[in-house]
Amino acid sequence: MKIKTNILQDMVSKAIKGAGNDNMMPITNLLGIEVKGENITLMTTNGSNQLIIKSKIDYDPMHGPQDFYTIINADTFSKLVGKTTTEFITLDNNENYLEVKGNGTYKIEIPVNEDGQIIKFPTFTVNNQEAKQLSIEKLKSVLTSAKVSVAQTMDIPCLTGYYIADKVATTDKQMMCGINEKLLDNPILLSSEMAELLQILDGDYVSLFQEDNKLLFKTENITIYGKQLEGLDIYPVQALDNLMNLAYDNIVNVNKQTLLNVLDRMSIFVTPYDKNGVFLSFTAEGLQLTSQKSNASEILEMDRDANKDFTPFNCLIDIEMLKSQVQINSTDIIEIHYGQEKSIKLVDGNTTMIICLLDDNA
Repeated sequence: MKIKTNILQDMVSKAIKGAGNDNMMPITNLLGIEVKGENITLMTTNGSNQLIIKSKIDYDPMHGPQDFYTIINADTFSKLVGKTTTEFITLDNNENYLEVKGNGTYKIEIPVNEDGQIIKFPTFTVNNQEAKQLSIEKLKSVLTSAKVSVAQTMDIPCLTGYYIADKVATTDKQMMCGINEKLLDNPILLSSEMAELLQILDGDYVSLFQEDNKLLFKTENITIYGKQLEGLDIYPVQALDNLMNLAYDNIVNVNKQTLLNVLDRMSIFVTPYDKNGVFLSFTAEGLQLTSQKSNASEILEMDRDANKDFTPFNCLIDIEMLKSQVQINSTDIIEIHYGQEKSIKLVDGNTTMIICLLDDNA
């Protein structure tokens, strides 16, 4: 079969994101290719989720492509296709190898199982045909905003996922993110791996099919299948709601870029040995940031409600956590809520972010 190089490059650049590259699971290093009728389909898996990319082929009906299925090393094929500069690429499936013709002719070995049979990708089914339509732009936006607060360790496995229902919530116990955006009537717990795959979606809407703990996201050209993360029943969504709704008596606004510039300079003098701690002092002169060793200090301007009495406040916060939350703010102004002993709150439209303070908040 013959296909335009730029079309195959786009398909492969997406499909490779689904390959887990886990040597304990050989299939996660592979890419399946199926040509059937006027379509070409690429398949990859990370063991938990499966990604399918489909595209139509422009061809002469009198000399159309022959149907075939093969499976090859994903990394090798991705690198070769990515470096091809010809207008078209031709794929010729043989018994022992896939022949790729572009700038030259390359033969990629086709692996087989212990019985000498070509390896097949697992099939999947979701019997519930009642699809929910989700805005792709909205879905990708909330996943991007909530990502920074997703747990990176498996201490509490359910915290490595995204709680999605009439709101979106994530937490790693030290940082929390809550977004008042209704996507679903019934909650799901989306794994981080599946959330990453959803970022490759394009178009306006994606259909979500759900059966028990199985999830299938489908557009015209992309299918993402996997299972929910376990622990939906114990996810601390109520505790997060309580923290999000906690009242802070004081609110100030600071310029996002100015604050980021200060944090960048301050981080030179703050190390993991200091638990990444930096002092925030809300003063009448402005917001002062000071390193724990007092070898770095800056004051930046802040706006506050002139009709309310100003309340000074000092706290110790992880500079990296603060920086990560500030960076995802969608506007030029950071709205900081302070006054609670254990945390501060950043509010950005319908998004609320909580950062727990470090112990020494004198």
